Amino acid sequence: MYMSNIPESYIAPCPSSPSQSKTAHPYTLAQSILIPLGEYFQIQDDWLDFSSTPEQIGKIGTEIVDNKCLWVVNTALVLANPEQRRVLDENYGGKDSNKEEKVKQVFWELKVGEKYTAYEEKVVGELK
Repeated sequence: MYMSNIPESYIAPCPSSPSQSKTAHPYTLAQSILIPLGEYFQIQDDWLDFSSTPEQIGKIGTEIVDNKCLWVVNTALVLANPEQRRVLDENYGGKDSNKEEKVKQVFWELKVGEKYTAYEEKVVGELK
């Protein structure tokens, strides 16, 4: 938008009443759409990395073993009881498929998928 010389604000005719005008703020409008869209994209990517197969997403998800700061683990940390937290602490980021499976099992136990579905429905509704 900057490169296209779109001003930060300008006077625009009101679509419902062409004889009137209002101040348009295109950067504010773009941010109100693009920031939530970018956040949604990242959370969806985190969710798919955990919950999907390589055939579904076209890559092997390694973010759990790579100790990445994912939406799914942050959500799990909020929901976990002390035993589940211990399992996450001992296994998250471990370069071992058994440790990765233990982490995933905690995610499923905590029904992180239901939290993701609720989040997705909310954000998609807001963006529409």
